[in-house]
Amino acid sequence: MSSIHEAAFQSQPEEHAFVAKGVAPGALRGTFLRTGPGLLRVGADDLNFFDGHALICGLSFDDGRCTFRSRFVRTPVYEEETRSGRMTKRRLVTNLPSRWSNLFALDLGNTAMHDVYAWGGKIVAGADPGHFALDPKTLATIGPERWSGAVSKGWETSPMPYADPRSGHLVGWLKKQGGLRPDALKMVELDDRFRVVTESTLHSLGASPAFIHDHRATERWYVLMELPARLSVARALWGAQPIFEAFSWPAGKTADLVFLPRGREGGPVRVPMPGVVIAFHVLNAFDDGAHTIVDAVTYDGVIRFTAAAARSHRERLGVAVRSGPRPVPRRYVVDVANGRIVSQRDLGDLPLEAPEVADASMGKPYRFAYGSSRPSATCPDAGAYFLYSGIVKVDVESGATTSWFAGEQALASPPSFVPRPGGADEDDGWLLTWVLEPEGGGASVVVLDAKDPSRDPVARIELGVHLPAVSHVRFAPDVQLTA
Repeated sequence: MSSIHEAAFQSQPEEHAFVAKGVAPGALRGTFLRTGPGLLRVGADDLNFFDGHALICGLSFDDGRCTFRSRFVRTPVYEEETRSGRMTKRRLVTNLPSRWSNLFALDLGNTAMHDVYAWGGKIVAGADPGHFALDPKTLATIGPERWSGAVSKGWETSPMPYADPRSGHLVGWLKKQGGLRPDALKMVELDDRFRVVTESTLHSLGASPAFIHDHRATERWYVLMELPARLSVARALWGAQPIFEAFSWPAGKTADLVFLPRGREGGPVRVPMPGVVIAFHVLNAFDDGAHTIVDAVTYDGVIRFTAAAARSHRERLGVAVRSGPRPVPRRYVVDVANGRIVSQRDLGDLPLEAPEVADASMGKPYRFAYGSSRPSATCPDAGAYFLYSGIVKVDVESGATTSWFAGEQALASPPSFVPRPGGADEDDGWLLTWVLEPEGGGASVVVLDAKDPSRDPVARIELGVHLPAVSHVRFAPDVQLTA
């Protein structure tokens, strides 16, 4: 495995604040946010990528000037483990080093590492077990974000809420742990003070714990995907393997599209996704006459997240790195009223993960999507989007793709699309990506022309500091960080 993939799992224990070298387009204003694991080792204990301590980074643009800041999210498990110098909480993909410490250990640490978003005058670090609010100028941790009390004990929170342009609300889900019964889920919409202004009825899911991740909202429906994974409670309690490895994937079972009525009463509609085992992320969804269009990233097999760790950690656990299933962006035309897929087709000819569309196009007919991709064969795992080396743009109507490649010894984060002020076309704007080049002096932010990302970058802002691989990114047009 090449050095770039080891660099992806190398910690950055320091926090930074400075004015970066380089000039961005003058019309580009706002802050490009990223989250990922800043600490992947506590003392002598290695952590899996998905279990590392969240380091939130932002690059603010203001009249060509670029200001960089990074801060750790001060979660209780971060404070406890950095103070003690060792791992103290079992995680979803990382067991405690002592074998018997994992016996009956189901109180997992929440590092709030999965996603980051800006809403209601705050920046928020998000993960399923809960969110943490951050100061929008300094990224200092304010404390748990409980959505004005809607999030309470026994409830999990959607890790990737998003702003719906139709309603102007933040749309997310809350999932109640079912225990011996299936989990239950309700959709909520929040105003800019984090108050719940719309709340669906509580709907029963297919299992406990139910595997739900990303979502979208059309005019008529909330759209989610539930995976067929089933947890063996006995294996999880026994603790010989990480919790994620205690899930089984029954042969012949597929992921389901789940449609919940928006703004009206009615139960959920479940539609199987033929041949699909995993579907985490949604590109977009919208209503088209009597049908609903859902564009999602699909996998025909199981991703083994235990490989997402430094070589020393993998070797100690005896985990081999194998090429995982390929992420395929796919369009489904669904007759929800009759619970069936009318047609489906792949979108483009390149793998695509961690998708992005223009904010104004969410929940509406659209033409262009963007995401992480792998235009070269250097990535060891086709399913590990955080180890990708390029960006892809796909025309969802024609299937045409355009890509940009960061280099053989570089990693490119998922992109954010930023519209050009006054731009008339859907793709008139910029694509921003965080690039890791350990042999080139550290991380940088690259600005691409969204109309043709294959061209030379519009700008490259060199940061001169190492940053590990990225989980997710967002662009916050109304946020300006201080140096």
